[in-house]
Amino acid sequence: MGGFGGNSQSSRYLRLFGLSIISLTLANCASGNLSSQFKPSSNAIATNAESAHEHRRIIHDADQAALQQLPDPSAGRPTVVGARPSGCPHAFCGCEASLYLFGQIRPELNLAANWIKHFPRSEPAPGMAAVREHHVFVLMSQVSGTDWLVHDGNSGHGLIREHVRSISGYTVVNPKGPVGPRVAQAE
Repeated sequence: MGGFGGNSQSSRYLRLFGLSIISLTLANCASGNLSSQFKPSSNAIATNAESAHEHRRIIHDADQAALQQLPDPSAGRPTVVGARPSGCPHAFCGCEASLYLFGQIRPELNLAANWIKHFPRSEPAPGMAAVREHHVFVLMSQVSGTDWLVHDGNSGHGLIREHVRSISGYTVVNPKGPVGPRVAQAE
């Protein structure tokens, strides 16, 4: 007997499909993708603009609360160590990495891809930077294999975190190496 509550293969697929639909519906509601939302604090339906403002306020409050939590990154939980520094652009991973390593904003390093152009490649080690085209972070200590505890500027929601992250797919460079474009300039 293969009804909805049975143990047949199709019954399992139906349950997974139902759970998927419910999850997508809840995610859609949580992200504010409905044409209007009811605000419990009023008897009126909110417009999309009001809902978007309310959503941003909730995210901002959650980010501020996250800044108050400082769990131990060595226990595998990320530590929020700050938010976008003043003077850094909106996409600030390169800017934050230069502040962390050099104590100052180096505008030529704001673009993550420039780290590959300006510094020699290196083996992974504490103090090195892991780079790919659109992101850079600083290696702090190896956890195991390709997993490292890293200082990660702009790691999500405009926050700076120290957390364990894989460096697979990243190019490791030595920011203490020779500074300047590695490609010879034509005169």
